Amino acid sequence: MTQTQTQRSTGSVTKAEDHVSHIAKVTEIIGCSNESIEDAIQTAVTEFSKSVRHVTGVEVLKVSCPVKDGQIQEYRVDLKIAFGVERPDMG
Repeated sequence: MTQTQTQRSTGSVTKAEDHVSHIAKVTEIIGCSNESIEDAIQTAVTEFSKSVRHVTGVEVLKVSCPVKDGQIQEYRVDLKIAFGVERPDMG
């Protein structure tokens, strides 16, 4: 289940990309969903992207689910998420 998904830009460089250095920062986050593992991943990425720009990829580290009376209560995913670092001199 562990996968790394990376978005790569093609074609001309946009003005926003001029502000991103050629390094990435990686941080760990946890996503949750009552629907599915995929929804937990997408929700985490969507919410993270609201406050951090230039997200380039995600790696699923761990999947866990609390169970009650034989039923999954929630899907939880521990993720590493990578994003481009903006250069301070470019704003």
